[in-house]
Amino acid sequence: MLQKNKYIRTVFIVSLLLYWPAIFLLTHLERVPGWIIRAQMSDKTLHFIGYMLLAYLWWNAISYSRRPGLKYYFTWVTLGLMAIYGIADEILQGLMHRTPDLTDFRADMLGVLLALLIMWVFEIRVATAWVVLTVIFVLTVLAQSDPFMFASVVGYIFYWGGMAFASLLWLDYINEKYRPKAGKSIVGFWFLAILLPIGALGGIYLAAHIGGKELFAGRLGAGLVGIATGITAAMIITAVNERKNSV
Repeated sequence: MLQKNKYIRTVFIVSLLLYWPAIFLLTHLERVPGWIIRAQMSDKTLHFIGYMLLAYLWWNAISYSRRPGLKYYFTWVTLGLMAIYGIADEILQGLMHRTPDLTDFRADMLGVLLALLIMWVFEIRVATAWVVLTVIFVLTVLAQSDPFMFASVVGYIFYWGGMAFASLLWLDYINEKYRPKAGKSIVGFWFLAILLPIGALGGIYLAAHIGGKELFAGRLGAGLVGIATGITAAMIITAVNERKNSV
């Protein structure tokens, strides 16, 4: 079971140590990176998604074993720290000839609140899957232009890898919680297994279509292959674990 792997928290810590300096540098460059300009994405959207990921990684690096809650002090520590960092971030941008903006800070905190809400509602594997799917949704639906238009291979890898990871986490979760006993029908189980990833990819495609965005067939195909990859990987992991436990 992935959530019981002793290395998971280490992965979160390393990810946080890489991600936090990266977004700090990104938000303090004098010139906005070209791919962001080409995507014509609102900077509020970028602040929202950036701080959602930051809060998510921070929480699991420090308090992996517990969910957020109003009665848990670390929830308020996280909100306070993210607020202080968000304010400092805006002030420091003024030193780099970029204009501090209160609405950017508001987007930051909305992202933090969404991350805490997702982790409060869902178990860690499902929460992680939703965070990944949210990033895919934002970059697909809320960008005015394709952010991967000048690096199409990256786009295919993004959709394939994102959907594979989300599917792997989802199937690992339901395999533990809802796997039918020997002799029972597995139809319902497999319906549940594909419900989230297929439904999410379909929802992203529909939202993009309604918003007038074109999700290229190749990207959609990469997402479907990613789902199949994630499900296959989860099945292999389960089989290996069962074989170890039976020895």
